[in-house]
Amino acid sequence: MIKAVIFDMDGLMIDSERVKLHYRNIVKKDLGYSDDNDIMSETFGKTKTEIKQIYINKYGPDYPIEEISHRTNVLWMDYLNKNGVPIKKGLKELLEFLKDNDYKIGVATSTYKDEAEYLLTEANIAGYFDTIATGERAIRSKPYPDLYLEASRLLSVDPEVCLVLEDSPNGVKSAFNAGMKVIMVPDLIEPTDQIREISSYVVDGLADVIPILKDECQ
Repeated sequence: MIKAVIFDMDGLMIDSERVKLHYRNIVKKDLGYSDDNDIMSETFGKTKTEIKQIYINKYGPDYPIEEISHRTNVLWMDYLNKNGVPIKKGLKELLEFLKDNDYKIGVATSTYKDEAEYLLTEANIAGYFDTIATGERAIRSKPYPDLYLEASRLLSVDPEVCLVLEDSPNGVKSAFNAGMKVIMVPDLIEPTDQIREISSYVVDGLADVIPILKDECQ
């Protein structure tokens, strides 16, 4: 019986990955670099330090990651100021269902605390969550299980009765490695056969999670 549902954030609840990728590719093109499309799957769920190393491994030590990150973040913040925080379709309906049915609800995101709390607050969904485990709290990033295990600890719920919702392969692996059930809701990356095998379900959108939980209770 599922007692807690733990959400990833970027690309799962907040429609940020698509917007950030668009702006990052603009900045990289302006600086004479190729786009991120061939490397982005490696970066999802990683810490900023690990992401920096991934880019250095590809482009060399002179890769201007700080400038690219800064310029991309300026464009992202401008987008947020003009448009608000973009959330995924079906999110609020799912959160309402979980609250109405007394599930514990958590967030496990590699994003750091200040940014995560800002986005969740600006999206008017922070109040739904019982706890938020952020990048600072994990020794190892996804696909290691640390962040999801920390979220279950904060929720005081055993991993085997937690359900994780994830959009990225690294996140799915992290939840699976934590001994949790996981539903993948793909965003920018479609699941491989391996990811499908370790996912309890792969669904088109967050609204599809509600009937799965209803069936699980019958």
